[in-house]
Amino acid sequence: MKKILLVVLCALALGTQMSQATRTNEPVPVAASSKSARSTVKSVFQNGIGKYPFDINLLTVPAVKNRLVALLGAKRYNFMVKNFDVETPIEFTSWNFHTMACQAHNCGTTEFEISYNPDSDALAVRYRVDDKEQIFKEKKSVNAIWDY
Repeated sequence: MKKILLVVLCALALGTQMSQATRTNEPVPVAASSKSARSTVKSVFQNGIGKYPFDINLLTVPAVKNRLVALLGAKRYNFMVKNFDVETPIEFTSWNFHTMACQAHNCGTTEFEISYNPDSDALAVRYRVDDKEQIFKEKKSVNAIWDY
């Protein structure tokens, strides 16, 4: 009985929303449909806390992708995207968003760590390929998670 009542209430709610949309005959604003294009790096990370980068397309969201390409260069960025396989969920410490991933079957040797400081709006990437590590920072004076 409870399930039937729940289904009926959901149907009524959806019907009300649909009839309101139909009655107004107003087009959906363009800004609402292009929300991902307007996303900021900060909002992408905030909305991604506890989720895996793959689940929110972290590396391909335009706001994040453009900055990563500018920071790493297209060749390194493409390599990272191709090998961002075994991931950790996005987390937030008191000052920083953080996630990391490694190449499947090659963790420890080829891995990537992304740190984002929202106060200074600065991305940093620890880029390790075949045991050769490089650090890329948008702002040299901003500490990344691995700096502590």
